[in-house]
Amino acid sequence: MESIDHMLDMMEIGNDLQEAVLDGNVDLTINLLESRKFDLNKRDKQGRTLLHYAACRGQYEIVELLLEQGAKAHLKDKNGNTPLHWCGHAEVIDLLINQGAKVDDRNCIGATPKEMAKRRGVPRAVLQVFDQYKKEEEVSQNNLKTLFHEFSEELGIKNLLLLILLLLFISVYAAYTITGLSSHLKRANPIVV
Repeated sequence: MESIDHMLDMMEIGNDLQEAVLDGNVDLTINLLESRKFDLNKRDKQGRTLLHYAACRGQYEIVELLLEQGAKAHLKDKNGNTPLHWCGHAEVIDLLINQGAKVDDRNCIGATPKEMAKRRGVPRAVLQVFDQYKKEEEVSQNNLKTLFHEFSEELGIKNLLLLILLLLFISVYAAYTITGLSSHLKRANPIVV
């Protein structure tokens, strides 16, 4: 009987946490998170987490708190939407992206978080935040491509292939040594032909 009461208490506390997040009650959310351990990545029937709801409501402090406590910024609901897809507040967008949310994630209908925000009619300034991160991501990818291109050009194709071959040899030798295959072969009886 005691275990059933404990389970009901846990379920109620889980509902209390959900209500605190939905209401934007930062103090109650903090108190509940300090009092018990919660699965912050638990999903509802639509596959949404508490982070989806807090992000949707622009609750910066609660989003920050949930992320600090282990909520994952990249989880998708049943429609493929991450918390970033539901977000329309610049500060929360910054926070989610800095915690691993991707600006180019697409949901089930192929829409990015920016496209979803645009559909919901969020202010142009917020849409520009998405653009800023997209540009930074593209610049970063281009810099990496340029760095490799410069390196390979400077090295020359012949030397680049030799370097790749050397790295391959080193990795095979390391695997051979680490697995103990070399000592096993030394102990084996030689094959006499």
